[in-house]
Amino acid sequence: MRAAEILKSPDMSADDYGHNIAVAAKSLLGAGADSYYNTDSTADIRLNLQAFTPLSFINSALALGQASLANTNPGWRDFAKAFVALSCRRGEDKGFNSIMYHTSDWINDNIYRGNVKERTEDFSGAVSKTKSLTYLTRNRDKFAALADSAMFENVKFTEMGFRSMRVPMLKKETISKKEVLSEIKDGDIIIMVCNGDGIDYYRIGVAVNKEDGPYMIMFDPEEGKVIETPTPLPLFFKTRTKHYSGYRLLRPVR
Repeated sequence: MRAAEILKSPDMSADDYGHNIAVAAKSLLGAGADSYYNTDSTADIRLNLQAFTPLSFINSALALGQASLANTNPGWRDFAKAFVALSCRRGEDKGFNSIMYHTSDWINDNIYRGNVKERTEDFSGAVSKTKSLTYLTRNRDKFAALADSAMFENVKFTEMGFRSMRVPMLKKETISKKEVLSEIKDGDIIIMVCNGDGIDYYRIGVAVNKEDGPYMIMFDPEEGKVIETPTPLPLFFKTRTKHYSGYRLLRPVR
């Protein structure tokens, strides 16, 4: 029901995908944390607009944006189809191991299928960081589906494909440059690349522009809910500088 209500919002545009992603993200502010994948042993993909993980929030905002442009009377089915396609590797729901957990996996797959475009290396100041993605196999006890030995081996094999991978990113200080700030549009995806190994993001959110610059709406694990950054991105990034190495910019496309 909530998807239909969001899609019928008068703030939705008839033809502006990025704007509609931002509208959807704003409508989800305050939603809480989803522990489904931690506790459910089957862990098939689930549609839930009441609670999120960091990446399921992104998938939900983009799916609502896609659904808003699907036809003249978009509804729940349009959202569900888009959500599954964005969330699952190759757009195919084949259980827990097909649901993309790492942002690099999600980015690579959705770039290949034409859902997003990487903007990171379009700007001066782009560098790269080598990371290995091992969070799921290192934290088997946190995901009920991984109690199954066959599923665990499948996930382990998938993560082996992300050993010593190159992650492009912009240097932290570039977020204050006019050439970058002026190019951040409503609905763009911003990924703060974490310092440690095993996982590839610290925070991931949807850009929303205001008079004093771009902000970011995201599911914040520390807050346990969807929030908007309290300050524009240059100031917000400075308050979190010890937690991340750089950031990536993505442009959702239709």
